[in-house]
Amino acid sequence: MIYIEKQHPPKKIADKVAAIKSGSEWRNATDNETDQLRSCFDQLDKSAIKEALCKEQHGLCAYCMRRIHNDNKMTIEHWQPIKKGESDVSWEKDNVLAYNNFLGCCDGGRSKDDSNKILCCDASKENKRITISPLKKEHTDKLIYRANGRIETKPSDKELEYDINYVLNLNGKLDDNGNFLHDTLTALVRGRRETYKYYSYFVERLEKKFGNNETKIRNGIAKRIDVMESADEYEPFIGVWLYFLRRRLHGVKKKH
Repeated sequence: MIYIEKQHPPKKIADKVAAIKSGSEWRNATDNETDQLRSCFDQLDKSAIKEALCKEQHGLCAYCMRRIHNDNKMTIEHWQPIKKGESDVSWEKDNVLAYNNFLGCCDGGRSKDDSNKILCCDASKENKRITISPLKKEHTDKLIYRANGRIETKPSDKELEYDINYVLNLNGKLDDNGNFLHDTLTALVRGRRETYKYYSYFVERLEKKFGNNETKIRNGIAKRIDVMESADEYEPFIGVWLYFLRRRLHGVKKKH
């Protein structure tokens, strides 16, 4: 998960939201009328929303950092769910149509059939309310990555880690003690583990090329960071890359 800086919604989406809100269906819908609220949301141009989300998220799922495209596999996630929870006193009706509440997500494994069906992202989140948000830099700055593919927080944040482990399933299926049992159908843990190997290979090549010249090694790493962050479409699992590259840039050679 990396920080997402929200942009303004496309004008035609903003205009359509204004039109929906002026209608009786929206005005008459109460907080608990989920079907009616979803009907209002379904009046929006989903393709235009997906296109905007793909652009501002640089082609990556908001939660797991896998590649997304403006297609039927991509989903529009409501960070605050459309369905109001029984005890959710902070739920706001306007967020059903608010672009700032929309995130672009992968299918989370919905399209696959497997006996160990471990879904992820909004496919596993469903209507649950979560704390962690890729729109809050104070959250994404806490995320650390392990060479084994696991995500954790530092300093440890139990609330965020609960969302990571048991709502979004970003670390796969865990037992009651937090031990790894199965990867997700989308192979998130394996994907991050392999990304760490690509990072290691990249740094090893720099060290072989420049020997003990730490300045040139760090310059090579800084250039790699700049190229990755300036791309219109990010590499999948870019958060793993950036985490370890920045550690190495600052002289931290020991892996997690």
